Amino acid sequence: MHRAENLRNWLYDKGLPDSLRSHVTSLAPECWAAQPLYEELYCARGDMENRIKECQLDLYADRTSAHTMRANQLRLWFASLAYVLIGALRRLGLAHTRLADATCGTIRLKLLKIGAQVRVSVRRIKVAMASACPYAEEFALAHARIRGCGPMMPPDPNPPTNNREYITGPDKTPHIAATTARVLHVDATPAGSARNQ
Repeated sequence: MHRAENLRNWLYDKGLPDSLRSHVTSLAPECWAAQPLYEELYCARGDMENRIKECQLDLYADRTSAHTMRANQLRLWFASLAYVLIGALRRLGLAHTRLADATCGTIRLKLLKIGAQVRVSVRRIKVAMASACPYAEEFALAHARIRGCGPMMPPDPNPPTNNREYITGPDKTPHIAATTARVLHVDATPAGSARNQ
């Protein structure tokens, strides 16, 4: 406490802002410069704590009230598996969308807990989302990416007129513009349309 007050007084005397960061570390100065030490190592530790909190609060990893250790361990495994799956969905399916940086709780609430009508027939299972679903485009794009037939980048707003012309994203992966539009249209068909009847 005494050092913090001395530091605050020293910053005030020098005319420096209070937001200046000061850290005491045992790492050698030859290994880390001051700014990378703070931005890459210290802030990454804080971000790691946020991920742990996200797993505990959003995926209920803190619910270990069973009487046996094995039951509590199984609950933690379920929460950890859910975190890995939602993290993969965020990284692979939701890249370059509104939900690219969303927490597990936000993805769960806005993308996975949506109303839909499921119709099961002998040959197929049809899922019809409500036409008023605000995240239908993100859902369709994530679904197409996970299935492996969608682009890793969002579709070009000005697609080429020739159907055989390729769109190349920053990852240098070619995607056919017409196929991209068709996949998004088919998967995002609202409930009640002629396609789902």
